Amino acid sequence: MALEYRKVLCPIEFDDDNFLLALHTAADAVRGTDGTLFVLTAFPEVVREPAGTKLYAEVNKAQEDYARTRMAEIERKELAGVKHQLLVMLGDPAQTIVKAARQVRAELIVMATHGRRGLMHLFLGSVVEDVLRRAPCPVLAIRAQSTGRDPKVGDWMTHNPVTAAPLEKLSSIREKFEAGNFRSIPVISDGKLVGILTDRELKLFAGRLADTEAREAMTNAPLAVNPDTPLEQAAGILKESKLHSLPVVEASQLVGIITTTDVLGALNG
Repeated sequence: MALEYRKVLCPIEFDDDNFLLALHTAADAVRGTDGTLFVLTAFPEVVREPAGTKLYAEVNKAQEDYARTRMAEIERKELAGVKHQLLVMLGDPAQTIVKAARQVRAELIVMATHGRRGLMHLFLGSVVEDVLRRAPCPVLAIRAQSTGRDPKVGDWMTHNPVTAAPLEKLSSIREKFEAGNFRSIPVISDGKLVGILTDRELKLFAGRLADTEAREAMTNAPLAVNPDTPLEQAAGILKESKLHSLPVVEASQLVGIITTTDVLGALNG
């Protein structure tokens, strides 16, 4: 006799190629029963917010909006006919998964292991291992074969990065640099990338920041990549051009930013 679960929690990660296998398995566990599938995406804070600083909250809100949009797409495509609830939570992924399991009184957690190699597996796989140690209920880890594909920019980029507007004063942009400890900020107009400002430009205009607009100081038509660009290729561009980051563009719209820190973290494995 098959076990029936009334409350199943399925954490998903959008950049993981294997999450659909876990989602389908979790949906099958409640389909045709009175059970409820709780689909959770948990993402860490991009930056911590000091008291009185709005910028950090705006960055985290952008991440949350992106997550809710993706969850709505998955709900429409994958969850028809399944009783479910969508959960979007901010916090350390492993801690948040365990917290959510306790809140909904989950009887089973279904989550995917990652078909990745080297440091990518060690970094992301640790979430599953942490959940296994602390979960208040059984955990079904869905193992998928490694895709063997090389990492892409879209796997590691920061979605919805902090941006500047062409008419924005450099004094305002400097506050964003300092608050986020950034080395560069994309300049966009109607969602399209029109330039980039680095800390070098800010230094060049020191003393005139309050009177200078971004369009006067930015680098026009900056180098950019797309989400499907191989991470190794992005690393080569960063190195050869001596850049700290690259805007990520898709269908003429800025969708993210990839930094040298991101690239090194992925390729060191």
